[in-house]
Amino acid sequence: MRIAPLASLVLISSFAVSACQEPHTDVQLTGSLVYGSCGEILPWSANFASWAETSATDAVMRFQTYSNNAHVTNNTLLFVIDDALALMADPTTPIEVGDREYDGARASANLAFWSTCPDDYSLSVYLHGTLQFQEISGKEKGPIRGSFQGEARDQRTGEVLGSDVQLTFDFERSERTPWQPYIPIH
Repeated sequence: MRIAPLASLVLISSFAVSACQEPHTDVQLTGSLVYGSCGEILPWSANFASWAETSATDAVMRFQTYSNNAHVTNNTLLFVIDDALALMADPTTPIEVGDREYDGARASANLAFWSTCPDDYSLSVYLHGTLQFQEISGKEKGPIRGSFQGEARDQRTGEVLGSDVQLTFDFERSERTPWQPYIPIH
């Protein structure tokens, strides 16, 4: 059977596009957060989410506007969680988010809105509150669902920049890095 060249190209292109589509990602950050000269920046939605267990000592959960690592074009929220093995063994225990080094919190979360606020690169915003997972799949492409509730602070001064900050996330587990480009579905 011979396939016409144009038909072959369409068939190959459809396989390539389906293999490179973004997995399910539903990430919403709401509440109130005054971010430098930009003022109020919430609500915010992320189109890229990833999960990585860097070792038995920690796990990294990353949310970004775009699936690239060009920081100047991305808004990013990054969680680092201590004791990845304990987290996987008991994912539903609430996790304190704050300063891991000085306050003994089990997780830290840093916000950087480089795309939205290009004049505020030096602003250091951390979340403080509670991270709660509903599900963390151990499978390569399983679901990760949960929420965060707390406040945002300037890490250098301790000033509260945002109150009633709430994050909800539901995404397909992926250990891909932000510099791997994916073609959006829409």
